[in-house]
Amino acid sequence: MLYEKLSKIQFSKQLYISGMRALNINDYEFLTGDWHVKETWHPDSNLSSFHIMGKGKIALFDTNVYLGEEGVFEASEILRTMGIPIFSPTVYAATHARAIADKIIAEAFLAIELNGSKLFRYISLHDFDDYMPEDTDKQRVYELLEKAIKLLPQEQSDHVKEWLYQAKCKFENLTLEQKKIRSAWLSAQANVRQAFPEEVVKACRKNSNSRLRRILNGEKTVEEEESELLKKWQELNK
Repeated sequence: MLYEKLSKIQFSKQLYISGMRALNINDYEFLTGDWHVKETWHPDSNLSSFHIMGKGKIALFDTNVYLGEEGVFEASEILRTMGIPIFSPTVYAATHARAIADKIIAEAFLAIELNGSKLFRYISLHDFDDYMPEDTDKQRVYELLEKAIKLLPQEQSDHVKEWLYQAKCKFENLTLEQKKIRSAWLSAQANVRQAFPEEVVKACRKNSNSRLRRILNGEKTVEEEESELLKKWQELNK
């Protein structure tokens, strides 16, 4: 059982929740992260080593050597607010930015190469954009990685540099109009998450992301996408 396993961990700033589990701890300040809180914290969900970072046999990897304690916080009160059962009097977790930086650094050391590269094996640029939608959100990850680059061994440092380069090329070269469209889309997504159950949001997510990509790539205009959605809505309400 998930909570039984979690209760056996002596959490500290050197041993903390990270990865996808940390990305499903609500961030009420920045509204970043993943959308699978219910599944991630279900009592029958699996506790993977990918969910724990730091010093200890249960942890996937220790990134404290490269990042220190930056972005590791005491999460008990937030977990209680979320309705998560109490499993330890003290729980430390990574912020969303730290959780992503942890995954990228662990990828540099541990990922198995595919077609001669380890890049994006643990986190894709698409998921990165999904978890950290605003430029300011991404910048918090960039700053952590730039800090780590100075301390990493050469091979891993080069891996993280390449990850950073590709991320910045993809997300910092948007035109002003594209940024406005993305910002409006993100605001709409936030409204949808408040108005509909999580399973409904999840079911619509793929189509919604596809619409955004078509608009940003110039394949369709906003008006054309809205017109198609209106037609589908009218058909459902005949």
